[in-house]
Amino acid sequence: MFCINKHNSILMMYKDHAYHVYKPKSQGLKPQLVEKIISSCEGMLSHYSKVMVIRIDLHPKQYSADNNLINQFLKQQAGALSQQYKCKVQYLCARERHHSEIQHYHVALMLSGHKINYPHKLLSQLKSQWERTGGTASLVDNPFNIMCRGNKPSLKHAIYRLSYFAKTVTKELGIKARSFLSNKIQPAASFDDSKDTLLVDPFITAQINQRRVKAQHAESTIREAVKPIKPAFAWFTERSHAQQLKESILTRTSSLHHLVDPLCSGSHLSTP
Repeated sequence: MFCINKHNSILMMYKDHAYHVYKPKSQGLKPQLVEKIISSCEGMLSHYSKVMVIRIDLHPKQYSADNNLINQFLKQQAGALSQQYKCKVQYLCARERHHSEIQHYHVALMLSGHKINYPHKLLSQLKSQWERTGGTASLVDNPFNIMCRGNKPSLKHAIYRLSYFAKTVTKELGIKARSFLSNKIQPAASFDDSKDTLLVDPFITAQINQRRVKAQHAESTIREAVKPIKPAFAWFTERSHAQQLKESILTRTSSLHHLVDPLCSGSHLSTP
């Protein structure tokens, strides 16, 4: 897992909480896109208590001033995956072009984490389908995250990575094609958008903190139990040779008293 720190992230507010988001070297992020990304995560969490977020990069065969190809591809894949995994599928896509003559697309898909445990097969499927259009696909490092409803720590890496889609610096200017694409997934009917308990549930946070404290206490207890007892002095107290010999004899099952008892020694020597 990559490291999120003060040099590559900043905090942005969403409702009543702050989240780590990507920090570009220049030009910053588009706040409205960051808010849309987080609200998309929130919408999926209204349907499923566990959501898998999958990342892949797509490169078309040639430059296009519109998004017709990627739009058609994402809609087809969302429909097919929805049937395949029997769940809703949210996609987010950022169009970018920096120094290259051809644009590329950063794509994220969100599905029910109860329907898919590991995305290797799905990523291979997406890659194969996109390559049929003549383009190429790049599998990114650490290509998936699991978000759990109300568990803010589980959202940290997903929101950070998705916020990369909102950076301004690589967005094209002077073209009609939109720089950000997504499908509309209506939240669950019971969802209250005035609260943020889908992202940060106080009860779940308390449970996590309680488990963390118990784990730390247990670890501390184990360390104390296996901690070697240090002597009062750095060096052991040396005893006489006769005392050490007597203690050694006492621990043996056979009688060796003749070694330290003169009477026993004499009787032993007279025995044939």
